[in-house]
Amino acid sequence: MAASFRFDRRVVYARSCRAAGESPAKAVAHAFACLAARRHTGGPLLLLAGLERVVSLFLKLFCAGLGLLFLPAAAHAEQVVCHYTYGGETKQLAALPVASPYAVQDIAIGSYFHFRVVFQKQPADLAAIKVYTYTERDEGLLLIHQATYPYPPTGRTARYGFSGLHFVYEPMGDGELQYWCELAKSEKSAKPAAPGRKAAR
Repeated sequence: MAASFRFDRRVVYARSCRAAGESPAKAVAHAFACLAARRHTGGPLLLLAGLERVVSLFLKLFCAGLGLLFLPAAAHAEQVVCHYTYGGETKQLAALPVASPYAVQDIAIGSYFHFRVVFQKQPADLAAIKVYTYTERDEGLLLIHQATYPYPPTGRTARYGFSGLHFVYEPMGDGELQYWCELAKSEKSAKPAAPGRKAAR
């Protein structure tokens, strides 16, 4: 609600800079207009109203600046990047954190393998990185390899990330899959392969 002050037959309206829809620029302009009007009205209350608006705006901007100051630097989401080699070709599979492992699908690699990486950070007692390798059978996918690592990872090697280099063999087709995994920032992009059949849990 606007408060009115009458000086020398003039009515001046002083509004708070909290008024709905008022931008900081408009608040500043209005505050200085009030201060300038004092020259013509000579009203001390008018001067007080203008100063109140300036102080209110200053506090508002100061608090906003504090909020920006204490905001953490733009956090890049972590991801697990697994480098896998099959048939002499190396590709990458990136896995972002998930709330539930059951929604994570595997990808098909060549004619024999299916590869699946689950990265779970929460809850803390379930935080882990799990890598699954399957092979195809007539009845579905068969798990032939599984590796589980704590999160945050504790093992690190100079060349092969936290997992070290793994060799997985398909028992019937005699295929070989190599892989190693590292923890990276999300901007370190990796092109996922086409999803394969859904693995049995």
